[in-house]
Amino acid sequence: MNRNQYLNILEKNLRSLKKEETDDILQDFTEYFEVGLERGRAEQELIASLGNPGTLARQIRFESY
Repeated sequence: MNRNQYLNILEKNLRSLKKEETDDILQDFTEYFEVGLERGRAEQELIASLGNPGTLARQIRFESY
């Protein structure tokens, strides 16, 4: 899985949130990838550090409510 696939899965799993909230969350994670790559971390390492996108989305939705 690459960054775009990860973010797409995350987005699909956040559909129950308001669009503005989902957009903000995706922007934050896009920035996480950009900063990580700038600092020399590998894309796969960043993905591994975040864990499963479905699980991450569940945690975000839980915290959102």
